[in-house]
Amino acid sequence: MASSEGTADIKLNKPKRTYDPYELPKVPRRTLLKQAAAVIGIGVAAGVGIGIPTVLRKEDSPAQVKTPYEILLDKGIVPKEIYIGNIKISKELNGIPLNVRSETNVESIVTSWLDIETYNGTNIKDVNEFIIKNCLFVEGQNVDPAGSKGKKGLWIVGSVNEEPRFISYSSITGSFVKPDGGAFQKVAEFSKAGLKTTTGEMFKPDQIGIVTPLPKAA
Repeated sequence: MASSEGTADIKLNKPKRTYDPYELPKVPRRTLLKQAAAVIGIGVAAGVGIGIPTVLRKEDSPAQVKTPYEILLDKGIVPKEIYIGNIKISKELNGIPLNVRSETNVESIVTSWLDIETYNGTNIKDVNEFIIKNCLFVEGQNVDPAGSKGKKGLWIVGSVNEEPRFISYSSITGSFVKPDGGAFQKVAEFSKAGLKTTTGEMFKPDQIGIVTPLPKAA
């Protein structure tokens, strides 16, 4: 029977492994865990942790663009009427431009169409005519000829380059502003939820003031 000392000798004389220069050194499991924790900690601090979704900082988030409807609400502008249907707007006729004003009176500032890129959020810079569906109107100065003294006039209100602007709806602008088979209704409610007419008809914000550019005549 082999002695215990002999058994020990056999273990000591076990052949050594051949050195492999490409074999990665073994790292204790505890060391690996510590290294992983350190890397994750650095990633979280930088907002780009391993396996953790990147969270945008508030200042890196894209700015929220307000809709034309929201712009009117923020400015406290409440329409009096809505035209349910289409209204065609001509920016210029026979070299005469349609005035787009900063207020609902003829003494207010006029914005040149050359400086207007968008109307109600839609690009109309390269066309001369466009359609407004479900157009909003506010009350303002009556610019019609004599005989209408004391009466309020109607003005189209829309968002021009993200600012409220007004166009007179009168006999003077009749060649530029043409309703097409629709009807006016009084506004009963105007809120974030939408618009309600006095007849009970409801319109969501995205159903109001929809602009469609018209292609130039060939």
